Order: sequence, then structure tokens, then C-alpha cells
Amino acid sequence: MLQNGAISVYLKFDKGGAKGHYGGMRKVPIFILCLLCLPLLGAATLTQSLEELPWEGKMPIHKSVGLLSDPAKGTHPTVAKSQQAFSSPYGPLWFDHYVATESRTILNRIYDPLLSSILPAKIVMGEPQSSGSQVAIPLLLEGRGESVRATVVWVEEGKRGWVITSISLL
Repeated sequence: MLQNGAISVYLKFDKGGAKGHYGGMRKVPIFILCLLCLPLLGAATLTQSLEELPWEGKMPIHKSVGLLSDPAKGTHPTVAKSQQAFSSPYGPLWFDHYVATESRTILNRIYDPLLSSILPAKIVMGEPQSSGSQVAIPLLLEGRGESVRATVVWVEEGKRGWVITSISLL
């Protein structure tokens, strides 16, 4: 018997060397790890297998837009529409596709120089915030050597679906 302070450890000597009485304890964590990994074996893709695991994470927080929007989860239709709008080339058709009819003139006058210089842009998108019939999405647009922080407000306009009604630079 060896003593180390108040803890006693009993050792058994045989051909393989010294073995402690806690040898079976190493099998328990390995067994639990195997149980947690079972969903990975039955899934068709890596994404599906990761979604089946028993934990849930959060997207990182970006210093400019806050909590990032998760592209794997369909949080709101405006997320995909924002990605499409701000990664598209800018021109007269851009306003026809993405901007509300009553907001086209004012947004064109205010943001024409900015949008023409930055679109198509790389987009960092925050979580959408709903308020009544409006959805606001914080964005960081990076394109052609420029970087712009903005909040884009979307509303649903009949058959056209979701359209931009307001852009606010931050």
C-alpha cells in the first residue's frame, strides 16, 4: 500500500506492470462518447448528422451587426432576399426588383451614389428583428474597397412579396 497524503492507492503487480483498481472507470467515458456519436453514423450528410446531435449552439456576435443570422436555418424570408439583393449588381432594375414602389424615388435620390459604388457586395447579416409587418435586418456591406453599416427595413407588398421600404446608415 502506498500513501500520498490522505489518499491511499492500492496497486496490483502482474506481468503487465502495476494496475490500479480504477481500470474499469476508463471504459465509462468511452461508452458515453460512443452513445453521443451514434447519430453521426446514421445520417446521410455531415450537416444532417450535426443537426441531430443533442446540443444546440448560437451564432457568433459580430462587432458591427450583433448576433449573426444563421444561413442554415430559415429564420425569415427577408434573410435570403437581403442576401440576393445586396449581392446583385446595381442598376435601374435593382430598384424594380427589391424596393417598394412608394420608396423608390427617395431611396434612389439618397442612396444612388452609395449603392452604385458598393454593389454587388459581400454581406455580413445580423438577426432579423420583426415589428408588426416590418422586418429590420442589420447589415455590413463590403465591396470595392468600401465598407458600410446599415439597417434595411423590409415590408410585404402584395404579389411582389418582401420589398425594401427603408435603408438607414449607421
